[in-house]
Amino acid sequence: MFKNFAISILIFFLFWTITTKSIYASEGIIQMRSLTTDSYRCYSTSILMQDSNYLVSVTCRNLKYPADNSILYYILWATPTNESPPIKLAELGLGRISVKTKIPFKNLFVTIENDPKAKYPTGKMVMKGDIEPISFLEPNIKESVTPTNVNLNLTNTETYSAQNQEQVTKEKSNPKEKLFSAMQRASIVAAIVLVILVGIIFAVSKAKG
Repeated sequence: MFKNFAISILIFFLFWTITTKSIYASEGIIQMRSLTTDSYRCYSTSILMQDSNYLVSVTCRNLKYPADNSILYYILWATPTNESPPIKLAELGLGRISVKTKIPFKNLFVTIENDPKAKYPTGKMVMKGDIEPISFLEPNIKESVTPTNVNLNLTNTETYSAQNQEQVTKEKSNPKEKLFSAMQRASIVAAIVLVILVGIIFAVSKAKG
């Protein structure tokens, strides 16, 4: 019984680590490109807010109405990361929307539908785009700063001119990435402790037997 309990906790921590990666992976930008001969396209951002919802903002260009003969509605859908059926986000309207969802997703796509209240995509898919990371917020991104009008007052015999400093490189840290790394380390440590615990319980059980 003790062994089963320890193994269950270990599985929980592993699942939690994988889920955390999936959550952060749904932050980014999405460029939905036309899958037809039409030139319409949409640009979207997905930001994980403090209420644990993803705020998805979309702006589109060159949408045409009607979309196809009598079809009047462009519907935005998201594909969840757990491979469950697509979820409906909103009707695009004139191509400027913001919508929230709690479900992590890996891409967005647009279909043309006869019914704006459609719960599942049944019409033709006309745009699609995968989520991409926001490169500016990724770790190890360095920003170069060229100092101007810098006066350095140094003591003793060391004197340096600000003109000799052509470039100062400063690495910008992302607080979210630090937190994510700390959570990963904590998960690994917890997993190691649980493996040791399982080993001890197994040894004690074997000795009693």
